[in-house]
Amino acid sequence: MDALTWLQKWFVNQCDGDWEHYNNIKIETLDNPGWMVWIRVENTDVEGKKFEKVFIDRNETDWIHGEIKDDEEGRYGLHFAGYGGPEN
Repeated sequence: MDALTWLQKWFVNQCDGDWEHYNNIKIETLDNPGWMVWIRVENTDVEGKKFEKVFIDRNETDWIHGEIKDDEEGRYGLHFAGYGGPEN
């Protein structure tokens, strides 16, 4: 299963008539160039699971960074932030 199919299935499994109204998934381009994926994981089946920070830099266009962050101000809540090169 590729990553996009996995994400689609995971999203559907989180939808309960309420969660999808207050949480979201964002996929955006970066200007360096690259991609950003932002997924709120609060109140999901992955909340509380251990996730090791990912920091792989192979070269200028082949890199991946990812981590779970908790916004202490409450604006973004617990979320996964992932970044990658243009083909990652």
